[in-house]
Amino acid sequence: MLHFRECFDLKKYLQKVKSNSLGIPRRSMPQIETKDLTDFKKYLTKENINFKILDINPSDYEASQKEFNDKKILRLYQDDKVIKGKPIIVSKDNYVIDGHHRWLANVMKLKNKKETNITMPAVKIDI
Repeated sequence: MLHFRECFDLKKYLQKVKSNSLGIPRRSMPQIETKDLTDFKKYLTKENINFKILDINPSDYEASQKEFNDKKILRLYQDDKVIKGKPIIVSKDNYVIDGHHRWLANVMKLKNKKETNITMPAVKIDI
């Protein structure tokens, strides 16, 4: 079991992430299930909202939500598949819209030097 003290100080880092976030409550954020990703992209196309699929460096993004589940982040941190799994959804101004916990798990991997060069899949929306 990974504990906070075994990696960089997650609680302190989350306070920084929260203070830099847009402050949106988690319950107000979209939750796009993997099974709905294709329909989500079709919806964006139908609404003439430009988007692109790309690999991003998680360190280049900020949180839009202000609430996080520490245990979920640590569980994802220990899962090597989280790097190349379901894409996170990001805005054109580099805020995470969906996938905050996966994003933070990868930021942790970079900060702990568990990985030295991480890119992760994302759908970048022109909003």
